[in-house]
Amino acid sequence: MRFDLRVFLALLAGLVALGVGYYFLVLVPRQEQARLELQRQQLEREEQAKAKRATFLAQCRDEAKQQYWSYVRLNGTEDPDKPGVYSAPQHVWDQAAEKRKAYVDECIRLAEAGIYELPEGFTPVTVTAAPAAPAPSDPTAAVLDDAEVEAFVEDYLKAGAAGSAEASLKLYADTVRYYSMGIIAKDAVFEDKRAYFARWPRRSYERISEIATLASTSSTRRVRFDYTYRVSRADKTLSGKAYVVLELEKYGDRILITEENGEIYR
Repeated sequence: MRFDLRVFLALLAGLVALGVGYYFLVLVPRQEQARLELQRQQLEREEQAKAKRATFLAQCRDEAKQQYWSYVRLNGTEDPDKPGVYSAPQHVWDQAAEKRKAYVDECIRLAEAGIYELPEGFTPVTVTAAPAAPAPSDPTAAVLDDAEVEAFVEDYLKAGAAGSAEASLKLYADTVRYYSMGIIAKDAVFEDKRAYFARWPRRSYERISEIATLASTSSTRRVRFDYTYRVSRADKTLSGKAYVVLELEKYGDRILITEENGEIYR
């Protein structure tokens, strides 16, 4: 049989073309599909971890709040005319707040380490009767009244219009249930405020409704109010109406935000 070089080269070229075609038409799409699948799985794991963190911290905060009020009920006196309203010496309110903070801080530490469940037997807050104070203090010192709430709301709006996020930061507790972000540390609130203030360097707010009380105890108040806003930068201006819901708590002589939520509606 006579060897035909042209036929051989043609066959070789055909094989090469088939190989190249297989690579680009079969292998490359498979590799791309595998890469996209890995990305999808990674995003799914991240979303699951984020959801677990939010659920875990919400449960922790709820449990810490229950422990707080268990301590107050154990050491305070309920007003017979106002069920659910308690009076107690100031040191009781302070110790209850410290116990709650210790519980939430430990939960945040665990969440930052990627642990979304409490260790078996975990009891950072022990509800026991408070020791007697060296000297009795004013039993109404921790009561949060209407005038204080109104003054705080005005400070909140003024801080939002101020030149830096630091003015707002002093209004928040160490941990805050904050919009869709769930329970976050005060530093994370600061970063969110700082980014917003940088995006909208000129801001003004005005309350346009009464401050409605949604729930209350002697030292806490959940309130809602509506306001107008106007924010602007060099190339854009936005204005409209919104509402905000704040959960406030009195710590000694300070009032702090423990929860913030709300929405623009026009």
